[in-house]
Amino acid sequence: MEYANGNNQEQICFKVSGAISSNMVFQRDRAIHVWGNANTGNIKIFGEFMGEEKFTITEESGKWMLEFSAHAKTLVPQKMKIYTETGSCVEFDNLLIGDVYFITGQSNAELNLSGCIAATPEDQNDLACDTVRLFTQTRDFVINHPETWETAQEDIINPAWGWNLTTEESACAFSALGYYFGKELSKTIKDVPIGLVMAAAGGAQIIELMPEEIAKQQGYTASATVGIAGYYNTLIHPFLKMPIRAMIFYQGESESNPQNCGQYGSDLEEFVKVLRERWSNPFKFYNVQLSSHGKISYDYWPSIGDLRAIQYQAMERIPDYYIIVAMDCGFREGDPDFAHPLYKKVPGQRLAKLVLATEYGLLDMEYASSPYVSQVEWAEDYVTLSFRYVGDGLRTIDGSETLLGFQIEEDKKRKDAAAQIIGKNMVRIFFSGKINTVSYGMQQTVESTVANLANSELLPVPAFKVTR
Repeated sequence: MEYANGNNQEQICFKVSGAISSNMVFQRDRAIHVWGNANTGNIKIFGEFMGEEKFTITEESGKWMLEFSAHAKTLVPQKMKIYTETGSCVEFDNLLIGDVYFITGQSNAELNLSGCIAATPEDQNDLACDTVRLFTQTRDFVINHPETWETAQEDIINPAWGWNLTTEESACAFSALGYYFGKELSKTIKDVPIGLVMAAAGGAQIIELMPEEIAKQQGYTASATVGIAGYYNTLIHPFLKMPIRAMIFYQGESESNPQNCGQYGSDLEEFVKVLRERWSNPFKFYNVQLSSHGKISYDYWPSIGDLRAIQYQAMERIPDYYIIVAMDCGFREGDPDFAHPLYKKVPGQRLAKLVLATEYGLLDMEYASSPYVSQVEWAEDYVTLSFRYVGDGLRTIDGSETLLGFQIEEDKKRKDAAAQIIGKNMVRIFFSGKINTVSYGMQQTVESTVANLANSELLPVPAFKVTR
């Protein structure tokens, strides 16, 4: 939206970035940025917010940015005024200050609530949330505007996008995973406004979500859908001037094949590194480990178990990186689509629980996180794994005495292995012969009848692989 003073002989127009709108949430305790462009350089842009007055002078290109002081959280709606010395003016209202979470990935991150609500009918009449605000971007618009793919966009590409209150209508159009995360988070931190930005796109490869120069550095010359960096250019880059609290990521099916899987670990590491650099913010990164899908997916994603293990292994190389388990919330008989499990509520709740521990210190990690392997001890015919974050102790999800989900790898083939919980935080896996690799949850479809190890809070152990 452009604003102009029609009384001037030479009309001066200026534009505020579409990332800024009424109803938005600004990140607390970080300088507040408002930016845009004008049709001429060397003009003054003024701003008023929370009793503070600022001004800047546009660059020769017309670009400008105002920086207001950082503020603590507030649920009291605020107003902002941006104007020129010649009288052009825009005002925003109902602005809050709290925590902003950025959600990106591919279709299981994008899948909107309207497509999932049938799986949780108990929520249908209670979708509104006063303290959560939503910014929805859509893949369809990007796909239909190929002229935006090749260049990093300075502004959002659809002027109709903007911040919305969480109503039944806006919730149903938003990421189901993101909605359930925000709603669950708001139940505990009732005094902190939550802003959620959706920047996911169905079918996205990780190279389409990273800057072009990084993708090429990783060795890519082409991509499947929108060209190298196409989704980064359109859905991510326009928000780099907006401080965020953390990033939520759900992606990887597109690389779950022998051709791409082997490089995914390096790609993921570079992806997180470069986005933190571009945002000038070492934010925490929350990765949803790939869910289970219908049997037909075997033909599409034969390496999905291996990719889950890569997502897990990234914890060794990426600081402030966390895994949320979703493989037990996957495809169920009767679901309309083998690729998009409808049960996004549980992963969203697990994500909120973990964030309450890591970001806010309101829960103990021992009870908020899935268990992770902390130590591996190999013997001649068994391996003993120690776990952290077991709560009151490891157990099976279904209460069974039989521990399922562990496999040994022999001649590049996996077969089920006997395993036993020993003590509060250890599992012993038994084998014969020369075995160097033990894995868990690597099966294509994972549920409690396939892999059933969890902590006392019934938070499942992620898929992983350990090698001697």
